[in-house]
Amino acid sequence: MKWLLTTNIFISVVLPQNDFFLPDDSASFGIFICDFETGVFEEGTVLNVPLCTECDFNSFPFDVIFLEPGDFGSIQFNYSSTGDTVFYATIIWMALGEIIYPDTFFHADSFSIEFDNAPYPDTLEYSNLNEIFLDNGQFPGAADSAYKHIRKLSLVHEFAEYPYKIFVYLYTPAVGATDPSVAKWIFFLFRNPELIGIENENPIPQEFKLFQPYPNPFNPTTTIRFNIGVEMQHATSLQIFDITGRLVETLVNGELVSARPPKARRWGEHEITWNAGNLPSGVYFVRLVSGSTSQTQKVILMK
Repeated sequence: MKWLLTTNIFISVVLPQNDFFLPDDSASFGIFICDFETGVFEEGTVLNVPLCTECDFNSFPFDVIFLEPGDFGSIQFNYSSTGDTVFYATIIWMALGEIIYPDTFFHADSFSIEFDNAPYPDTLEYSNLNEIFLDNGQFPGAADSAYKHIRKLSLVHEFAEYPYKIFVYLYTPAVGATDPSVAKWIFFLFRNPELIGIENENPIPQEFKLFQPYPNPFNPTTTIRFNIGVEMQHATSLQIFDITGRLVETLVNGELVSARPPKARRWGEHEITWNAGNLPSGVYFVRLVSGSTSQTQKVILMK
């Protein structure tokens, strides 16, 4: 088991008010810490790392080393491409652990904000490690409430100019004497400009993709985001079906106009908010059809 922290990753030199640097020749992690109980954003930092040529759109590039606390435990996330440590924190029985690496975080006041929210990520993963305060059913909704506190950050908007991913971890530094006031949401954002260069090798995520709606489970609204090619703009439908296959709502039926600016480098991207306030709790299916191509995502309405 590896415990020595590697040092090949360099922390970006960061100045207050949106001077964070996300170079095109590097991949980047944004690490944001929010209070568990209130969701309030407290501090964050950026790590620039070597590009990941083997990364894909569907999984987060982490190797996790978790030492369950008997008396002393720890959690470590290593960047899969290089093996370097991205995050390391201690977890202590009946005492308080701490975040050891990264060793530099910047207070929330150092981050500038935008008027609108950044778009949801291409991929969202929830950690299943050390979820002491929440079961799996509660985790997504609680994490989404905290995520709303960072969606207006200018830095999150910068990540969203590329295909990006989010990994959510609930860090509980003290166990045994359960104290929610010391727990933290850790949001890991990852962008990898290398993915833009493989458009011809993997066109589906770039040209036609129905992303996982977020939040999911939801109550009563969820955001549905999808990509379609320019040639498909005139013949697109987005519909909601219940678990019996009955059509309950049509959100799109006809021509669409791209919702993203050119600098986002993702043509044909659209984002629609679905309000299911008039429907009962249950499983529903979101179906996107453009021409002869279709994709479906499952969502859960929990009231």
